[in-house]
Amino acid sequence: MASYHQQYKHLAAETSGNWELIKPYQLSIGITPKCNSKCEYCNNWKDSSSSVPSIEMISGIILDAKELGIEQVLFSGGEPLLHKEFINILRYTRTLELDPLLITNGTMLTDRIIQQLIDSGCQKVGISLDCLHPDVYRRTRGIGNRVILDHIEHIIAEYPELNLSICCTVHKQNLHHLEELLHYCIERSLPIQFQPIDTSNMSADLRAAYQPDSDDIYQLDQFFKKSVALKEGGYPIYNEIQYLQNIGRYFLERHFTPIKCYAAFTQILINQEMKLLSCWGGEVIGDVRESSLHSLWKSPKLNEFRSKALVRQCDGCYYSCHLSKSYNQLV
Repeated sequence: MASYHQQYKHLAAETSGNWELIKPYQLSIGITPKCNSKCEYCNNWKDSSSSVPSIEMISGIILDAKELGIEQVLFSGGEPLLHKEFINILRYTRTLELDPLLITNGTMLTDRIIQQLIDSGCQKVGISLDCLHPDVYRRTRGIGNRVILDHIEHIIAEYPELNLSICCTVHKQNLHHLEELLHYCIERSLPIQFQPIDTSNMSADLRAAYQPDSDDIYQLDQFFKKSVALKEGGYPIYNEIQYLQNIGRYFLERHFTPIKCYAAFTQILINQEMKLLSCWGGEVIGDVRESSLHSLWKSPKLNEFRSKALVRQCDGCYYSCHLSKSYNQLV
């Protein structure tokens, strides 16, 4: 199976021709709105009205995405391990010869779950972990982080075949603890990826609590200079260097529009409400419960968004899942 880095090596040239030739490499799907964290800046755990999609619905979406050309499926939520059929969903994904990836808060990674993940072919797991400080973590995430750290240590010691990485959301509350988290990862040879928080839809009070201000930017820039040096030295930081270098700028300007972004070509994005999005920072294209994924993926609405994203006319975002790819053009 060719990697997407090879597949999209000449993506810019291909976009001048027939868009039908460009195949997405990944389906990213939120399989449940339910979550056992209570993050202050997220509303998923407060949502009691959204229904959990059935295994039949999710399997149908995965099959449709396979027919559109994907190579891997990234499962998120809410907390995806709360879906009662998650392991069966993984097994189905592998029967289609697709690579499953998991983003989890790490609270449910018991021996039983870990072994089921491995047996089902899911060997790439990203754990959302913003800081090690227990008080800061509890204040921002609404739960303690001790069990998460214990699970990480246990996996490293007992399940080396499970490829763990850390996904860190950067915000005002944890910026003084980023270096400690990075050292923790270095000591354990854990890859890490950084994602600056999006405060655009927050209340004024939450935005004030989580949006780094101008006094914080210098510290962030210094931290990411160190991160760039580590990446250049070979340490597995999954963000592109250009992305890391612009995190401070993004927070300072509170907006970022890339020169050219291919997210709407390369990734199929379905949130926990079963809505197809143009990209995580973009717009709703349609509901896959009401329209087929094929029709939405090739719809005039999504093609219009693609046209805008190629000429710097989309609204912009700074989501690392899109922009931290070598085939995009940031500045």
